Amino acid sequence: HQRRVHGGTNMHLIHAHMPVAESFNFTEDLWSRTGGAAHAQLAFSHWQLLETDPFWEARTEDEVEEHGQDTRSYPPNIAFQMIERVRKQKGTFIEESVVQDGEKMKSYSTSAS
Repeated sequence: HQRRVHGGTNMHLIHAHMPVAESFNFTEDLWSRTGGAAHAQLAFSHWQLLETDPFWEARTEDEVEEHGQDTRSYPPNIAFQMIERVRKQKGTFIEESVVQDGEKMKSYSTSAS
């Protein structure tokens, strides 16, 4: 990112790249966190492919030993997290795990609202 201060003012210009999924509600969050003192102007810059397969799962014993059973949590699968965030934002089908009790965990299919 680039940061520039305009001489004689308290205005800062920050030029940075962020994923589209991260930009949802960005302007509203910025205004609320700065009391309306900061403003954002978002413009599309470029596409960039993520190298991670969002739907990859450990299948062989070696992969399970190295990555564990839940391959979408650790290390974080950024591509999968972005897809889930966009689905939740749009209110489309997502599958979330809901803790029912300290010992048991169930998975529920939900539609975000």
